[in-house]
Amino acid sequence: MCVIPKLFHKAVLNRDMKLTQAKLTETLRKLADGKTVYQARKIAGVSVRRVYQVKEAFDETGEFLR
Repeated sequence: MCVIPKLFHKAVLNRDMKLTQAKLTETLRKLADGKTVYQARKIAGVSVRRVYQVKEAFDETGEFLR
């Protein structure tokens, strides 16, 4: 299971949001195949903003955050 930290500037608690490896890879695969962010977000059931955060983290490191 991959863990990607929530990014809220005024969050009191810094809790992690857990997404499965399969959902993360499928979401990023859809983006790579030219699907829209809205279509890709439906797979993992997250917001559009969250898809951008996941993609940005993946682009920076080249791997999923744990």
